[in-house]
Amino acid sequence: MPPDKQSENDVKTLDERYRLLVDSVEDYAIFLLDTEGRVSTWNEGARRTKGYAAHEIIGESMERFYTEEDRAEGRPGKLLKRAAARVGMNVDPLGGHSLRAGCVTQAAMNGVREFVIMKQTGHKTEKTLRRYIRNGELFRENAAAAIGI
Repeated sequence: MPPDKQSENDVKTLDERYRLLVDSVEDYAIFLLDTEGRVSTWNEGARRTKGYAAHEIIGESMERFYTEEDRAEGRPGKLLKRAAARVGMNVDPLGGHSLRAGCVTQAAMNGVREFVIMKQTGHKTEKTLRRYIRNGELFRENAAAAIGI
């Protein structure tokens, strides 16, 4: 077997063994987040601790684990940035609050009704939701929009 293929197989075997180890942990929640703060993996301990089955939470924002007040203060995004900085990632483009605001603003600009947005984002009140909606002109009247990006 060529050296590159052997290394690839070794990495796959190690990844599989690691996944089996993490999946077998039942007393501790172990899960990964992507750079946008969405849950990308979920173990049995996370199900027991947080109460969500994997199919219910994978792909969802980590903001679901925080209170409305914490979300309004941007605490999830701050914690995501802190964790990313600890592992040496560039934290400048990260932030749950700004990502959430962008999603909510775009949905509102596209005419999605507030109660539909609230159902998706987990906002409890219209007042809180409206704090996330940015002035749509900022997104339409800019250099990037003028060139189609």
